[in-house]
Amino acid sequence: MKRNAYLFSATVLALVLFAGCKKSKSTEETQPTPLTVVQVQNAIVCEPTATWCGPCGQYGKPATDKAIAGNDKVVAIYAHLQAPASDLKSQTGQDFAVIYGAANADGTQYSIPKIAVGDNITGAYTSTDYTAGIISGWINDITSQVSKANTKIDATVEGGMLKVKTNTKFFEDGANGSNYKITVLITEDNISNRQNYSSSGYQNIIHNHVTRATLTASSFGDDLLASGVPTKDQIMTKDFSLALNSNWKTSDLTVIAIIWKMDGTTRKFVNVDKVELN
Repeated sequence: MKRNAYLFSATVLALVLFAGCKKSKSTEETQPTPLTVVQVQNAIVCEPTATWCGPCGQYGKPATDKAIAGNDKVVAIYAHLQAPASDLKSQTGQDFAVIYGAANADGTQYSIPKIAVGDNITGAYTSTDYTAGIISGWINDITSQVSKANTKIDATVEGGMLKVKTNTKFFEDGANGSNYKITVLITEDNISNRQNYSSSGYQNIIHNHVTRATLTASSFGDDLLASGVPTKDQIMTKDFSLALNSNWKTSDLTVIAIIWKMDGTTRKFVNVDKVELN
């Protein structure tokens, strides 16, 4: 009887060990979710603006808001100039005004509102519908193209620190002799603040897509590669971090990554993507 009991116990123990080993093997064979960078072409819409600018409130913002409404392939940036001082000023906003020719670097010269869609730039006309039609046409032209490259953004907030990983994939070889850059920035929505309207003065409104800060070394972009050009199916990974301002509401922040093609000093838009932190 004792010998049979020993045999029974040994059998049970063997079955438990086998089951445990099998479970462990199954766990080890589980593969992580593969990285997927979606081949989709998005459009960037950037409006250099300022809270003191009456035409921006009366003509620019309404037209841009109308053109981008409900379009999930649009990434919007409202770039508030650093100088002259705006209520929502940022260096990032000033830099984007420079990129699109709406201001010089020190803010002593400016021409706003300007509305940029990809590489296209327009002023704001007194007819909101007319301006919105121009913007919408450019958006459709860009988003109907085949994507040459795109970026997947992973973003987390830990202890007030924003940590971002960008994975940029090229779906075709880059152009020889060109330099490719990436800009990573954050915008904030749902900001209650005044805005000047030429016909009625200041009104308190909700501002969305407001530039807050840049995570790359420069708003004008960091090099994707130290040398050479990306090749088809190549993925370039970069890490960034930023201490968040305590006045910003994390759930209203959006992380944006823009890919640029540089030929000397000539900047061309390639693609843009975003991830909301909420």
